Amino acid sequence: EVLGAGPGKGMALRAAFAQRGGRVYYDVAVTNHTQEPMAGIAFQLNKNFAGLTPTNPLFPVASVPPGATVSGSIELTVEPAKVEIKPGPVGATVQVAVKNQAGVLYYTDSVPLAPLLARDFQMPQPLYLSTWQAIPADAHGAAPIDGFPTADVDAVQNALLAAGIVLVARRTVAVGVEALYMAGKTLAGQVFLFELQVNPTGARVTARSQTEGFASLVPAGVHALLMDALLPAHRPAPAAAPAAPRNPLEGLL
Repeated sequence: EVLGAGPGKGMALRAAFAQRGGRVYYDVAVTNHTQEPMAGIAFQLNKNFAGLTPTNPLFPVASVPPGATVSGSIELTVEPAKVEIKPGPVGATVQVAVKNQAGVLYYTDSVPLAPLLARDFQMPQPLYLSTWQAIPADAHGAAPIDGFPTADVDAVQNALLAAGIVLVARRTVAVGVEALYMAGKTLAGQVFLFELQVNPTGARVTARSQTEGFASLVPAGVHALLMDALLPAHRPAPAAAPAAPRNPLEGLL
């Protein structure tokens, strides 16, 4: 629930971002806890890292009866003028304004990486290497992944491929540690590269992007994608101990 009935003045919302047919949607379920029909519902998104904005802000159902829950989808488009990247976890959220006949309310929702990925992206290994090396080392995001859902590298690789992330290479970098070298592109055109190390007790993501600030969003985005894809079939593993500093590309050079 992204908005409860209390702060929502009788309107409760559940919502999720999704991609269908190459388009991004904001799927919303509206529950009316008031004694009157709720009409004129519309949504707007503030600037966000993906540049998402509603194609039509109006909720597709004209009125929600008292006590009822009604679901609908808001189609979103990408507007470069709406792109704003804030470093850290706050960067992967968006402030949403929702209006009904009682006024305007605000709440914050998280924006997952998976619905934003371009599914036709490709990156050959030579381009991956040259792109990684051309990005300053301080323009990166690196973090251990807490509660990683599985040590099955095949399952991890398949989940990422299914989301539209491409595999450039896979290497064994230490005893019991495999690394996936992968890349992706958002519908807003942000290209990101990352190394995902998987070991029996956890994982670590190191990412770079030519888009300023975007690399810091990748570790959490990859983590959330994998948790959503794999958690139903795998129990979370203990967090990995921080890895010693190393060159993430040493397995490819």
